[in-house]
Amino acid sequence: MSTQPLSVGLIISSLGSGGAERTVVRLAGQLQARGMRVTVLTYSRPETDFYQLPDSVARVPLDLMRRSSGPVSALQNNLRRLRVLRKAIQNGGFDVVVSFMDSTNVQTLLAASGLPVRVVISERIHPQYHKVGAVWRALRARLYGRADTVVAQTGQIAAWLKDNTAARRVAVVPNFSDAEAAADVPLLAARPKRIIAAGRLHRQKGFDLLLAALAAQQAPLREGGWQVCIFGEGPERDVLQQQLDSSGLGEWVKLAGKTTQLATEMQQSRVFVLSSRYEGFPNVLLEAMTAGCAVCAFDGVSGVAELISDGEDGLTAKGMDPAGLGAVLLRLCEDTALTERLGPAALAKSAQFSPAAVVPLWEAVLRGGAAQ
Repeated sequence: MSTQPLSVGLIISSLGSGGAERTVVRLAGQLQARGMRVTVLTYSRPETDFYQLPDSVARVPLDLMRRSSGPVSALQNNLRRLRVLRKAIQNGGFDVVVSFMDSTNVQTLLAASGLPVRVVISERIHPQYHKVGAVWRALRARLYGRADTVVAQTGQIAAWLKDNTAARRVAVVPNFSDAEAAADVPLLAARPKRIIAAGRLHRQKGFDLLLAALAAQQAPLREGGWQVCIFGEGPERDVLQQQLDSSGLGEWVKLAGKTTQLATEMQQSRVFVLSSRYEGFPNVLLEAMTAGCAVCAFDGVSGVAELISDGEDGLTAKGMDPAGLGAVLLRLCEDTALTERLGPAALAKSAQFSPAAVVPLWEAVLRGGAAQ
């Protein structure tokens, strides 16, 4: 039996400020600590990074981020990506490669075709709701059958993949929490009266719905001394700022931009709200629970049911109704006893998603098991 450590290549377009990117960085460190030889391959160059890899993890920047000026340019760029990525996989000597996110998954399956390496692909969003275009959708449906294993973050997404792609083996692996951040979190009563939200300023994240919910409860929340911070950047900043200004929320609701200290910001807030229209498995909600926040979200969103048991460790609002979300927020802000019960319960729930619980699921997949 070989005593060589498993050689793993993790493939992602960039290490920018997204949930998938943060997962790759943290997973790389966890796998390396478990004795694997881990290399992260990115399409981007290091100067664009938001998250930093552990020093022990190798990094191969492929410099493949090129803007396409039209269909012909896009085809040329994608063919170049396939050539460069295939060579990098060959040169890496990997036992298994894992790609993250839709188009990168498709490109990795094509690039690795015929090579003596197992390919695991990881969906980081619910593909039913995340639009990728007709060509990518058709390629995904056909090519996912080439993967050794397709990793989904929830059973809901796994079922969709089985019904809508050629995937043969699907494994459910949720995100994992930051166990270190859960140590010595301050009591909710000692925190400022602040509601926090975080994510890319994109329609998916539903911040327009959140602002409508806040506007519906503006008078009691303002009178109660509450402040709101929304962390993140994205294409909808200007639209959201206009919504803030037109609804009179600008004095107490702030678009706070990106932060590298989100865990600290969460620990300085009492309430966290996830307003997403859809997710894969919401990292940011799990992070807020790990920070001991009282949390709320729309029900039915992938990952929410796994994290929140309504009334036990958080609250959920029905459908995508801003009025319902506003009512839930007001309840959390006005009912101190409820909030101070839900915060510790959320923290306790987050322990079910510790690295010790989740990373072995990844290890089983990488070694060829754990598929449904």
